Amino acid sequence: MFELNKSISDWRANLQSAGSIDATDADELEIHLRDSLDTLGELGLSEEEAFLVAAHRVGGTPDLAVEYSKVNTTAVWRRRVRWMAAGGLALIVCQAVANTVGLAAQAVTAWLGGTGTLMGGSSVAASAAAWIAFGAVVMLTARGAVIGHGFSRIGVVGFAAAAGAILLAACAARIATTIVLVRTLPANQFGEAALQIAYGNGAVATLLPIALILLLLALRPSKAVRVQSA
Repeated sequence: MFELNKSISDWRANLQSAGSIDATDADELEIHLRDSLDTLGELGLSEEEAFLVAAHRVGGTPDLAVEYSKVNTTAVWRRRVRWMAAGGLALIVCQAVANTVGLAAQAVTAWLGGTGTLMGGSSVAASAAAWIAFGAVVMLTARGAVIGHGFSRIGVVGFAAAAGAILLAACAARIATTIVLVRTLPANQFGEAALQIAYGNGAVATLLPIALILLLLALRPSKAVRVQSA
C-alpha cells in the first residue's frame, strides 16, 4: 500500500545521498514537491500518481546532483575527503586486525605442537581469510548494503572511536602474543614461521594495491554520468 510520507522521506534521503545536496537544499526541494502534490491532488490524481508526477517535475536525483555540485563545491569536497579519511583509517584497522588474527593463529598452532612452517602457514591463511572478509564488507558497502546514505555526524565520531579502540586492542594483543611466542618457541621454529609470514606479507603488499585498482575501476562512473557531469 502506498504511503505518501514514507515515499517523501525515501525520496529526500535519496537526494541527500548524492552528497552535493545538503539539508537546506533538500528542504527547498521538498517544499516544491509538496506544492506540486497539492496542485495535482486538486486535479483528482491519487496520492501515488501525484507523487510520481511531482517527483518527475522536480527532477531526478542524478540531474539534481550534477546541478547542485556546481554550487555546493565545498560540501562535495568535504564529503569526498571524509570518505577518503574513513577509507584510509579502515585500511589501517583492517591491516592491524588481519595481523592480529594471523598472530593468534600462529600461537594456537604453536600450542598444538605444530612446526615452524605450519605456524607460519596458519598465520598467513588466517590473515588471508581476514582480508577476504574485509573485501566482502567493502563490496557490500559499495553497493549501499552496509552504509546506505553515508555518515552522520554521530556516525563519524562513533567510527573514529571504534577504530581507535580496535587499534589499541590489536596492538596490545600483538605485543602480548609476540612476547609469549619469543619466550616459548625454539629459535629455529620462530625463524621458520617468520619466513612464511614474510612471504605472506609480501603477497599482501603486492595484491592489495591491485585489488584497490580493480575496485576503483569497478566503481568508476558510468558513461551517462560522465556525460551529465561534463
